[in-house]
Amino acid sequence: MVSSGRPNAADLRSFKLFQGLDDEDLAPLCAVSRCIEVSDGEILLEEGDSLHAVFLITEGAIAFFREGESGEQLLSHLGVGDFYGELGLFGLDKSVLLRSVGDGQILEIPHEALRSFCKTHPSIHRRLEISATNMAVALELGRRQEVRIRIHQKVDLELDDGTVLEVSLENMSPGGMCLTWVPKTWMVGEKVRFVLKAPPGILHLSGKVVWRYQKRVGIALDRNLPDHGMVIQKTVRAFLEAGL
Repeated sequence: MVSSGRPNAADLRSFKLFQGLDDEDLAPLCAVSRCIEVSDGEILLEEGDSLHAVFLITEGAIAFFREGESGEQLLSHLGVGDFYGELGLFGLDKSVLLRSVGDGQILEIPHEALRSFCKTHPSIHRRLEISATNMAVALELGRRQEVRIRIHQKVDLELDDGTVLEVSLENMSPGGMCLTWVPKTWMVGEKVRFVLKAPPGILHLSGKVVWRYQKRVGIALDRNLPDHGMVIQKTVRAFLEAGL
C-alpha cells in the first residue's frame, strides 16, 4: 500500500456514510485520513489480524477470504462506494483475509478519529453500527457457504439434448444460483442437469429447482459432485476478478 495524500471533504461526501455533512463538519476527519493506492492481489489484512481503521473504496474492489479445507474460501466482496473496518469499532471483528481485486484506491480513517467524530455526530454512529451488524452477518453467512455474489451476467446454458440458451446468471453461491430465461419446463421440484458456459470457465452442474418467480428460478446445487465446493469458489472468484 502506498500513501498518496489526504482526501478532501468532497471525497468523503461521495460515500453515503457522510452525505449531508459540510466541509467544516468533515475537516477533522480529512486532517487525519489518507488516500492509499493498492495493487491487484495485495493483501490488506492477514487472517487473525485486526483493523484499526475504516477503509472506504474509491477505486477497485476488496474480497474477503478465509482458509478452508480446499484452500481459500470466498466470504464476501465490496466495490466502489462501500467501506469496511467498522466491525472493530463495535467489538465485532471477524478473522478474515482481505485482498484487493484489481488495482485501486482506498481512503483510510483511523478508528480513534471516527470514535471522536461520532460523539458529535450520532447519525454517523448509527449508520456505522447498522453497517457493522450487516457485515458481521454477511461474513458469518460466507463461513457457512450461503453468501451469494451478485453477477448479473449473460452466459450460455447447454441442456442434455445439446440445446444452447442464452440466460442471465443473476447470483451465485457454493450452494446455489439464480438464473433468468431458463426453459419453461424447469418447475419447482424438477431435477436439472446443465452445462454453464461462462467467461471464467465451463461448469457441469446438477441440482433441483427450489423456487420459480416469473422468468427467474432458484437452483439448489448438488454438493455431491466431485470437487463441487472448490470449483464453485474458483468460478465466483474468477467473476469478481474479471469485473463482470
